[in-house]
Amino acid sequence: MLKYDKINGLTKACPRCGKISDRVLTAKLRRGEGIVYHCPSCDMGYLDSKPFDVKAFYETEYRKNVSHKSDSASTHAQEMFDIYSRFQKQRLNHILPHITSETEFLELGASAGQFLTHLQGKCKRLCAIELDRDCCNFMAENFNFEISSDFFTESKFADQQFDIVGSFQVLEHTTDPVSFLKDVHSALKPGGRAFIEVPNLYDPLLTTWNVPSYNQFYYHAEHLFYFSEKSLREAASAAGFQKDQMTVRFTQDYNLLNHLHWIMNDGPQGTCEIGLSDIQLQGHNPQLTSWLNEQLSSLNEAYLQKLADSGQTSNILIELVKET
Repeated sequence: MLKYDKINGLTKACPRCGKISDRVLTAKLRRGEGIVYHCPSCDMGYLDSKPFDVKAFYETEYRKNVSHKSDSASTHAQEMFDIYSRFQKQRLNHILPHITSETEFLELGASAGQFLTHLQGKCKRLCAIELDRDCCNFMAENFNFEISSDFFTESKFADQQFDIVGSFQVLEHTTDPVSFLKDVHSALKPGGRAFIEVPNLYDPLLTTWNVPSYNQFYYHAEHLFYFSEKSLREAASAAGFQKDQMTVRFTQDYNLLNHLHWIMNDGPQGTCEIGLSDIQLQGHNPQLTSWLNEQLSSLNEAYLQKLADSGQTSNILIELVKET
């Protein structure tokens, strides 16, 4: 169940439907200041905060505020690539079946290239849009991608179309999600596919487990929107995608041990690597260690499937097909 409060008559109009909501999901963010409201009509969370120059912020400032370590405030392109390039299996499982040697692929918000690098040698073209200058320089120095540091409509790709467009953990950062998805629609060839991944408003640590400190950890100033399946489908429909050409998958990246750590300690693990990795405990008794790892891995698979079946996972991946 989604938790919300009503605070001293605070209200805010939903950016999507315009209806006034007094449901406050949080008034305390992990980073920055603002209030996150929930629209019961759209089933979407939205941040009320001071406006800012999105392009300027993501060009130079964003990575100064974000890290894969719980006790660190910043990161850089090489570090991001080294960590996150190892954890792309779920996305690849859904996308690789649609890849051929003739595929032209565009990623919007490519970060340091940690996903695109897995498609090298498999596609005809690999193209990246990324606002962060450090990441663009890193990709240019290390990979043979076509790169732009501009928004899609202002980029060298604006008048081109692609077989597949991917965008992972980006839509929630945009000031106008429908406009962003319209750009995705425009960037696709007829019959082309888009894969859009966002954090799930119904994250199990918020809903099923209601971990107190996770509420503040989850909401932060860089996420302007928080999507459910309903609100994500409606945004895609408003952008021009047909309802019968949408497939939603509930995906969970962090493992059972990560959730147990949050539940028992009311706080994160020291680094994301532990929670994103396969469960492999280290012990001095090989037989017992092997047995326990097998049991935990089996339980982890069952737990992740239960989360997916209930729609309470960390992420939602929507596959969109453009009409022919």
